[in-house]
Amino acid sequence: MKIYLNSYSNVQNNYANVKKNIRTGVPLYKSTEYPNDSFSYTGKKKEAVSFGATFFRTVMGQAAAGAAAGGVIGSKVGVSIDLGTGGTTLGLGTLTGSGAGAIIGGLGGLGSGIVTYFVDKSHEKKQRKQAKENADLQERLARIEKKNKADSQQRNEIDEKNDKEIEKLQGTLEKSKNTINILQTYDTKNSTEIKSLGLDKIAGYEKDKEILHQIFITPFINSVSEEGDKDNHNIAIPNGVLLYGLSGNGKTTLAQGIIEYLEKKTDCNVYDLSEIPRSKLQNKLTEIKEEAAKNLKENNIRTIVFMDEFDGFAPKQRTNKLLNDKNTENNSNDFLKKFMDDCASYGITIVATTNYPQRIDKPFIINDERFSLRTLIEPPSAIDKKQILEHYLDGLTKDNINYYEIVKILENNEKAKNGLYSCSRIEFLAKQAKAFARKEKRFVTQSDIIKYAQEIKPDLEEDDINKFKEDFEYTTGMTYEEYIDLQNRTRNEE
Repeated sequence: MKIYLNSYSNVQNNYANVKKNIRTGVPLYKSTEYPNDSFSYTGKKKEAVSFGATFFRTVMGQAAAGAAAGGVIGSKVGVSIDLGTGGTTLGLGTLTGSGAGAIIGGLGGLGSGIVTYFVDKSHEKKQRKQAKENADLQERLARIEKKNKADSQQRNEIDEKNDKEIEKLQGTLEKSKNTINILQTYDTKNSTEIKSLGLDKIAGYEKDKEILHQIFITPFINSVSEEGDKDNHNIAIPNGVLLYGLSGNGKTTLAQGIIEYLEKKTDCNVYDLSEIPRSKLQNKLTEIKEEAAKNLKENNIRTIVFMDEFDGFAPKQRTNKLLNDKNTENNSNDFLKKFMDDCASYGITIVATTNYPQRIDKPFIINDERFSLRTLIEPPSAIDKKQILEHYLDGLTKDNINYYEIVKILENNEKAKNGLYSCSRIEFLAKQAKAFARKEKRFVTQSDIIKYAQEIKPDLEEDDINKFKEDFEYTTGMTYEEYIDLQNRTRNEE
């Protein structure tokens, strides 16, 4: 077998140069991928070759392996190679046997090495590319995961912040609702107090109300009841009802409450003469008498005449003469006395109040026909104090209030100051506690009431109390001490 290789000289030269370069140790190439591999060549200019350490190892390894294998095969087969002109120059005309086989195997290994290198290189390049892509992908995934984690954490923080804000807003809203409800409760309470009619506007004084009901209110209602006899107006109705006592204890309020109650229960006519001049009283009463008698006869309707501060309408005779400028014939006291002797018979009842019963002409006081019901409105008792506080604070207090503790504080104040509280003073105490709590947008507490109970002092002093006792004796003919003793004995007997 003979193979002709005319270009062998070129290959031989290149191979010789490579070997020479390696042998001289001149740096030729250093792979960035394989930094420990380095190659050299001789020459003034250092240039990088087109292949790296792996190319040289692969090609030369395959060439050596091919030459070894080819030599063995060539010696057995008897292969020969005509080297031609190049071989003649080198002194090798024809190679045979193992030499030829080695050349052929070496060339085959060389070709195989080149193919293997580029195949491996291509595969390696793909692997590196794939590895880089995988690494890039992992990096991107890591960045995405990191970003997602950061976003998730940020969302969690935002959600947590929003939850806190929502919770805070809900708390604020709930607090606002509670505040609105509290303020509405105060407003409703105030409105109810303003609009309250009749006896609903009066706190305490249950015994006085009971007496007024028994002697005046109930008979008055029954006398005009549609279910009653046509002669119901003959039922005993007082000509006059007098409420007296110290200022600030609710006489006027009680009188107005009674009138409003009767207006609600009946079709009665009401005339308020509190502001009428005394000089015009006689003419006005004459006019009312005629109208009242007609209403009673034709419609069974009764009439109430309200005279607040009655002492101004019926002063004592001495004062009366001065006011009338010695005109005794036109004495309004005399007319008023005659008017009140039988005014109930033509359907009129006078409801009067006074702070100064001793200023009223004595015949009006001692004559039971004119004022058949004279009711003393005393300073509030312990029970009255409690009921007044409850009346003005009902629905506005937080938890249960121990009103007896408040009353005890007030009574200790009375003993310490040798005075008494009026109804208006107890009312003022309740309203002060109420205003203080409302300003803070909350309900009234026990401590609020105690605070003002300790601060507010009695408004009725010793002189007022002595006057009150004198008024009682002037009106009833009995000392106040005798009255208290009689009450105690009555309770013991019961």
